[in-house]
Amino acid sequence: MTYYDQTAERQLVEAAIGVMLNEPTILLDRGLPIERICDQAHWGRATCYRRYGTKDQFIHAVLDGLVNSSVRDYDVKAASRAILEAHDGDVSRAVHAMAAAYFDNADELVGTERSLLATVFGRGQGKITYRLRETYQRRDAMALEAFDTFVGSRGATLRQPFTVKRLALVLTALIDGMLLRRHVDPRVVSAQLLADAVLAIAGSVLNTEQEYIRVYDKLGELAPNPAVVSSVPRDPRAAMIAAARGEFGKRGYFSSSLDTIAGEADVPVSIARQIFPTKAHIIVGALRAKYAKLSESMDDDLMIHGDDVDLVVRRHLERCAQLVAQEMVFMDALMAAVAHDTYSEPDGMLAIKEELDFPALLEPVVLRGQRNGRFDKNLSSRDIAALVTNTMLLRCFTRRAIAAEDNAGFVSTLLLDGLKTR
Repeated sequence: MTYYDQTAERQLVEAAIGVMLNEPTILLDRGLPIERICDQAHWGRATCYRRYGTKDQFIHAVLDGLVNSSVRDYDVKAASRAILEAHDGDVSRAVHAMAAAYFDNADELVGTERSLLATVFGRGQGKITYRLRETYQRRDAMALEAFDTFVGSRGATLRQPFTVKRLALVLTALIDGMLLRRHVDPRVVSAQLLADAVLAIAGSVLNTEQEYIRVYDKLGELAPNPAVVSSVPRDPRAAMIAAARGEFGKRGYFSSSLDTIAGEADVPVSIARQIFPTKAHIIVGALRAKYAKLSESMDDDLMIHGDDVDLVVRRHLERCAQLVAQEMVFMDALMAAVAHDTYSEPDGMLAIKEELDFPALLEPVVLRGQRNGRFDKNLSSRDIAALVTNTMLLRCFTRRAIAAEDNAGFVSTLLLDGLKTR
């Protein structure tokens, strides 16, 4: 194709797009007016008919043109960085400045109107839909670059269920909606409003404190004050444990809050915090009796079967596996708290270590086994007890569909008899 032909095609398509954008009522009256388009492009109709054999071919070329021209090549990262540096790293001021700088010609940069026309007139045409999808992905990538420049390096994460890709999609949709509304009511849609909306959405999903929280948990603050309760359950402690079982099972340990649990239990927060100062204290309250039963059973086994340390270990691990199966929700929460919640609830962690020290239950039989030569004396009894207990718990958590007795039997055989054949 000659340069002459390329120029003619480009100008004819741009003229058609101009008619669609500036004189849309003509489309309703008589579709794309070839004569008017040729006049505006300053090309004769013969040239148009020569380049496009049918009107249908021309329409497809126009749709392609709408998609191709909807997003300009634009170095978002460089522009964002320059504006951020100009405002001394102040994200709020930088976003407002960016909106003010590009608001007037935003339609040309992101092609909102052109994308809308391509969506409406290209509906049902797979090629156009596919290319529109690519266009939106490019715009999402631009939003991601801006986000990364403004806040990505500051250690912030996003509240669940948002990801940076989801946030980019939402911001792209927000900008489209605001720009379309501006065509109808320009007085109410300003650069400042757009910047405020972007900051409001981004601010609501940003998690600068690394909390385990979902974005819609903030709506809980709009609920009636849980402290205003006409009556307290007869057994508020049991009510709190039951509510925590439901919340931990549904949302997980970290995504549950003490206030939400208190609300579910109909216990005023002020009272709830006196009963259970932290979520970890709820775990202790739920498992304390079961732990005490394990301790009693271990004492009994040591008294009755003390010389047969293998039997005592096997019986204890089986009881541990049964406890995990019976109290999976709270044992899950216990493992999550011990593994990850080291700093946020120090009092709760201290309560867990003092009252739910599962390795300590096994240590007496390990010591007895070391004294009678069954277990290696060169290893710490505490470390052996912790390793055996943790291995048992890990097996139960990762093989939940297997019976507790089978999990316990596997771990007992592996740790007591070893990998080597006799």
